[in-house]
Amino acid sequence: MKFLAAARQMPLRPDAARFSRLAKRLEKRRCNCAAAPSIGGLRRAFTLLEVMIAIAILGIALLALLALHHQNLQGLIRSEEITRAAMLAQRVMTDAELARFPVLGTTSGDFQKLFPGQYPDYRWQEKVTQSALFPDVRKVTVRVFYGPKYSRSFDLVEYMHSPVPIALPMPNGANPNGLPNQAGMQSNGGPMPGVPPGMMPQGMP
Repeated sequence: MKFLAAARQMPLRPDAARFSRLAKRLEKRRCNCAAAPSIGGLRRAFTLLEVMIAIAILGIALLALLALHHQNLQGLIRSEEITRAAMLAQRVMTDAELARFPVLGTTSGDFQKLFPGQYPDYRWQEKVTQSALFPDVRKVTVRVFYGPKYSRSFDLVEYMHSPVPIALPMPNGANPNGLPNQAGMQSNGGPMPGVPPGMMPQGMP
């Protein structure tokens, strides 16, 4: 510092003027270095621990985003599978509706005959049972299996009425409202009033 002060007081010759400019630059640079925050005389920077913590936080955030994206994809795939299973179940139910009054029993199969080369991971089962309350009504249950090892299923249930009326059995062979069972016969088995015995059909008492 004393040297720099003495240099400023000396008359400026060409070399001295050049030296003075160099001294001013050095002093200015030293002031800038002193104004910068430092630890131990060096500029402050990120430590290895801080970098590792930042990377860990970023990794956790990315994992959470990936898990959310995977969950959304799984939900989309399942909704598509359910929609496809419902469509196929309705297709099988349509065949049962065309039969009007399907036969009792259980049948099963795949969709290769209906849709060759499509839906290889789907199978169907149709179960027809008699209604416990109405003899002319049958319950048709169509179940479509899909998913890994056919572990998931979709059910479609419909009740179908017989197009042909079915006579309901009555006690002692009687019909409701006292209507005749056969021509000229009352419900109790006697002849109808006003019908001559000779007019009775052959084979009837």
